[in-house]
Amino acid sequence: MPIPNTARASLRCGISPATAALVASAYLKDLIDAGYLEPEKSVLACDPSKLVRARKKVMDDSRRSRNEDSNLKKIVGMGYDGRKDAYTRSMVVDNSGKLKMNIISEEHVSVTEEPSGRYLSHFVPEEPNLKEKPAFKVAEALYEILLQNDSLDSLQILMGDSTNQNTGWRGGTHAHLEKLIKRKLFWAICSIHTNELPLRHLIKSVDGNTSSGKGFMGPVGSLLSKVNDMEYDPNFMALSSGEDLIELSKDIEKSLSTDQKICYRLVKAVKSGVLPINLQDMKCGTLNHARWLTTGQKLVFLWTRKHGLSGKNLETLEILVKFCLQYYFKLYFDSIRL
Repeated sequence: MPIPNTARASLRCGISPATAALVASAYLKDLIDAGYLEPEKSVLACDPSKLVRARKKVMDDSRRSRNEDSNLKKIVGMGYDGRKDAYTRSMVVDNSGKLKMNIISEEHVSVTEEPSGRYLSHFVPEEPNLKEKPAFKVAEALYEILLQNDSLDSLQILMGDSTNQNTGWRGGTHAHLEKLIKRKLFWAICSIHTNELPLRHLIKSVDGNTSSGKGFMGPVGSLLSKVNDMEYDPNFMALSSGEDLIELSKDIEKSLSTDQKICYRLVKAVKSGVLPINLQDMKCGTLNHARWLTTGQKLVFLWTRKHGLSGKNLETLEILVKFCLQYYFKLYFDSIRL
């Protein structure tokens, strides 16, 4: 019996063939014990070796289908995004010269064809030598993907985040790729990522610097990690100035993440001065300087708490919350609608 769906699920969840086979066989036994299947159906128990073959087949089929699609048209737009995975399993040579499974930190970059969003490839950038920069190695890998897809002459748009490694005018990945293909490209920079920069600089200017990867040093920012434990203030002041958030369609709102949905409703509530009961006791997401959505969320939520700020510190909080309401979240959800 073919098991392509089980194979795809095991690949998507990142579990081994042996683990996936064990779960599949256990579910089969549950169905037999519950009377949904005859006891003779126990012969359908999943074998790990069969799952290995099924995984190879679905990956080959997916690769073949992708190559067929790639042959239909050349790449006009290409997007890429990377992240540091601190828990990558890899075979590493130990001090005795033997290969040993270990957990390492590794950069993973995914590449898509735009505007369709179709997956193209992924890679781990090579380690640069003393005279090279990491951005150059990413550009080299993107160049190879274009070469494989016969799209060196067709690419017009390169999409990416607004980090210095990507968009540095001389040493960024975009600039290096332009040098490799010997022509200019249109740089489509992520508007959501770019929108985070003014908020980041405003906090630093009026409140204080960040500390570590998740904290803040200023009198307002230092309260953000404690906001979930603060008591609700029913007398918080509405901040209704500025344009209202754009109305999102039900389909777009349904596609939002939990944090995005909370932010959308929270901003509307603070502007109106009426915080629904389900938002009064909500829990904000974790702070992370690589993702400023939850920072804006906690600033607005802090405005509705009994925070104990007064004088200049209260004025600072009001400045930051008004910026989030009138600019940061306004542009954020405008970008999502587009």
